[in-house]
Amino acid sequence: MLEKFIELRTHHKNLFSSLRSDYLKNYLAMPRDSFYEENKLNLEYSFAKIDKNEKEKLQIEISYETYQKESNKKWAVFINGFSGSTALWMYQKGEFIRKGYNILCYDQIGQGKSSKPKGFIYDMEFHVYTLKSVIDQIGIKDFYLIGISAGGMIAQEFAKSHQDIIKALILINTGYKITGKIKILFDFYEHFLSFPSVPDEEKLQLYFNSLVALIFSDNFIQNFPQMLEELKKSNQLKNTISALTGTIKGLKNFDSERYLSDISIPCFIIGSSHDVLFPTHHSFIMNKLLPNSQRYIFKGVNASHSVIFELFETFNEVLLSELMRINGFIPSKNPVLIYNTLVQENQDIENDYKPHIGI
Repeated sequence: MLEKFIELRTHHKNLFSSLRSDYLKNYLAMPRDSFYEENKLNLEYSFAKIDKNEKEKLQIEISYETYQKESNKKWAVFINGFSGSTALWMYQKGEFIRKGYNILCYDQIGQGKSSKPKGFIYDMEFHVYTLKSVIDQIGIKDFYLIGISAGGMIAQEFAKSHQDIIKALILINTGYKITGKIKILFDFYEHFLSFPSVPDEEKLQLYFNSLVALIFSDNFIQNFPQMLEELKKSNQLKNTISALTGTIKGLKNFDSERYLSDISIPCFIIGSSHDVLFPTHHSFIMNKLLPNSQRYIFKGVNASHSVIFELFETFNEVLLSELMRINGFIPSKNPVLIYNTLVQENQDIENDYKPHIGI
């Protein structure tokens, strides 16, 4: 699709259109002729115990949601990030439905309305098993797989063995292994969450306070303090210490470097210039390893780990436009830089990018 260095410039207000504006309400609203269903799926699996070298068979309940429109024939499957829930995709759902996609979202083990067993490792094999089971339950034959952060890792692992049913793989602000900053952070959280002298409520509060500083831009934190407080409170209610610990222990050995070259389906790799958790070298390495991929880098003050939220209009327009051309997809090792010129760092366009690969 793209054989030379390209810049895309958009002019969206994104969240700066005002949180109470009619425009934002209409953008987030589902089409009237769409329909929503929430269901549960029961799975049985043998989990390793955290403190003992043994396994135990458990019954796990997975909560999932579908959004459909009778005329829509395509499916988009969204995988949440670490400690997230299906609410993570609220800024994508309506627009994807309007553009012809049915949607599947689900809460992974330890998330939202799904089971949160205490004292077990939520391993990657179960994440893959969960996704395949939910897809089979609904009867989806092929789909676009979209994962952000830890959800992008699950998407990579799923594609390793199921790329025959994936039309395209979209990896957003994720990594090819737990290394560098994310490894240091995982090690810290794993240690901190195990402190017996700190009450769980206080641990959750401190965890989400630190997470906010890592996943959102400084521009967003300064401009939307009330929204951040609401997000922190909501996430504290949906998470438990044991669920966070089980998830960390299940993900900390993730490494897709050995098999990415075997994934041949079209891959869209999306990074953000101010992503603290997964700096853009992760997207560079994945683009290098995935033979049929294209790399996109969001630029500017709101190009954080939470780009699907802070730059939702820009993100949706770019991704949906690219997916429309999927049949003519041509991979490239050169990045596409995406600027939203309405809210932009002055130095970004002039100084921040020098046309070489791997920044």
